[in-house]
Amino acid sequence: MNAGVTAIVPAAGRGTRFGADRNKALVDLLGRPMLRVTLDALAVCVEINDLVIAVHPDDRREVERICEGLAKPWLLADGGQTRQVSVRNALVLVETPIVAVHDAARPLITPDIVSRCIASAREHGSGIAAVPVADTLQRADTEGLVLDSVPREDLWAMQTPQCAKTTLLRDAFEQAERDGLVFTDEGSLLRNAGHTPRLARGAAYNMKVTTPDDLALAEAVLRSREAPKAPRVGYGYDIHRFAQGRRMVLGGVDFDLDYGPDGHSDADVILHALMDALLGAAGLPDIGNLFPNTDERWRGVSSLELLADVVRRVHDESWRVGNVDITVIAERPMISARVPEMRTRIAEVLRVPEDAVGIKATTAEGLGDLGHGDGIAAQAVCLLG
Repeated sequence: MNAGVTAIVPAAGRGTRFGADRNKALVDLLGRPMLRVTLDALAVCVEINDLVIAVHPDDRREVERICEGLAKPWLLADGGQTRQVSVRNALVLVETPIVAVHDAARPLITPDIVSRCIASAREHGSGIAAVPVADTLQRADTEGLVLDSVPREDLWAMQTPQCAKTTLLRDAFEQAERDGLVFTDEGSLLRNAGHTPRLARGAAYNMKVTTPDDLALAEAVLRSREAPKAPRVGYGYDIHRFAQGRRMVLGGVDFDLDYGPDGHSDADVILHALMDALLGAAGLPDIGNLFPNTDERWRGVSSLELLADVVRRVHDESWRVGNVDITVIAERPMISARVPEMRTRIAEVLRVPEDAVGIKATTAEGLGDLGHGDGIAAQAVCLLG
């Protein structure tokens, strides 16, 4: 198995509840088949290696056409009469250690939700997208008479993706077959096999298209996403004194020196300036508010982890990073030889091409504490769109 993630997309339904005369996943959504909208949304996720789509035999040729030109490799699996059979058939083709099962009829999925579910699966074995139940719930009889209220505390509405370690999910399918049970989602399969699924934060917009009204709502959401937004520019600055015995971490790269910036976290001035630029452009609180130096959770933490959190927050506000430009001001150390490594690490976290990350250095010409080599500063500018 390689180190990536395979997305399984069950798309073998017949559109009965939708009221269509065909598979609802093939119905157009703003001029594209809904299945293609969903597949494109999954394909842009950096963690996903490839996709396996479970399809009805009658739809196979049409789905092959829909999949042409996808940004990630894909395979088709035979769909079954139930979701459980479709996912089980697709799972046979998976060669990665993590699998993410996502409904074809959830076309509004974003990389942030997928990343949270995958991260949970890597750490805990599973990551199920879910949102807390917000509405008051009532139990009623067949005639619509209310019988009692259902407390909504601790209740969550399940969504997809539902991610798990591949070995765990295969074990869960085998257990369900032995028990002769059929489940409608992977979290229930895992529970039946004795595992405790871990929830990951989904989003209200990650809706499932079940009715024509849902389709209209999904189209409205997509239109709002595609509407042009005025770009925003952010600026960030950070400065730290040097101290003996500290690590010199810059741009996520360890310089292996016996001195480095003094601070509560790893004091990576490049990433700290960059984070404040991103947060400022998105109109979010700065890093001092989000990761205060009075909180022991952030003592010695890698700023790459903090940057990943900041990027998730920016994406949750529907912003995407266009490019960033960073200037380092210091007499020491020389960073030019390590800039390519920094650009690679930063670009990966920002989910942008490496040529969208600029890093350069200058000196303070002997002026002040920076000019005397007592510390290091960084300035960052970013463009969000």
